[in-house]
Amino acid sequence: MSTLVEAAKRQRAEYQVQYRAANKQALKEKKAARYLLTKEKVIAYAKSWTAANRDKTRASVRKWGKANRAKCNAMSSAYMKASPEKNSAKAARSRAVRLQATAGWADNFLIKEMYHLARLRTQMLGFRWHVDHIVPLKSEFVCGLHCEENLRVIPGVTNLAKSNRFWPDMPS
Repeated sequence: MSTLVEAAKRQRAEYQVQYRAANKQALKEKKAARYLLTKEKVIAYAKSWTAANRDKTRASVRKWGKANRAKCNAMSSAYMKASPEKNSAKAARSRAVRLQATAGWADNFLIKEMYHLARLRTQMLGFRWHVDHIVPLKSEFVCGLHCEENLRVIPGVTNLAKSNRFWPDMPS
């Protein structure tokens, strides 16, 4: 009896392989149509699951990033090369707005020029240059402004080493 069941299972599996090979395009279209019907539900579910499992999601993303460092670097590099003028200046501006650190009198042209200078130095000298906030935007002791007087272009290594722990006239 068991040999008949096993033979039927093998026959069914072979039929499925043949059917999928013969109807590959039709099955692909059917799957795409089914996805379009449920796309909004899938997106809503994914957002709610991610919100409910934020720590788990972050840990998973971090773990994947560490395991795929080269791929992450390549993706980041491609993203930055796609529109560099938007990425660095826009990211810093939005961060500053979120922190409510942009002064109303700040000269946006000069700020953009600083980010442009950092990009040019990076291209010409072959190592990363950053636009540094002399007084950090967010710190335990003080919060600086996102304006041209608080910005300078320095090597990225120096900026990353400094973090938000050091600035002129810092209390001891």
